[in-house]
Amino acid sequence: MDMDVNHKNMKAIHDIENSRVILEDSSEVCFNTSYRNNGLIKTEVVDTVVNMINTGAMLTDIDDYLLDAPCLQDEREIIVEGLYFIYQKNI
Repeated sequence: MDMDVNHKNMKAIHDIENSRVILEDSSEVCFNTSYRNNGLIKTEVVDTVVNMINTGAMLTDIDDYLLDAPCLQDEREIIVEGLYFIYQKNI
């Protein structure tokens, strides 16, 4: 997986009501913030990732942040795998 990808002015929104992060222009789901047994990725982590997306961070930068963020390995994988496909479509 080539994670050194960037994107073209992609803007994301944290859709708290529907437990997901979506692209502003297309409403395409980047990743869900809820997972098995009603677990939720911490809002502070999701909001930081959304801010990183909106400021043009590369996927490697987001992954590096998540390695030290207060989140579980499963949550990191949910975010990175979801964003990988979104970033690939938008480079």
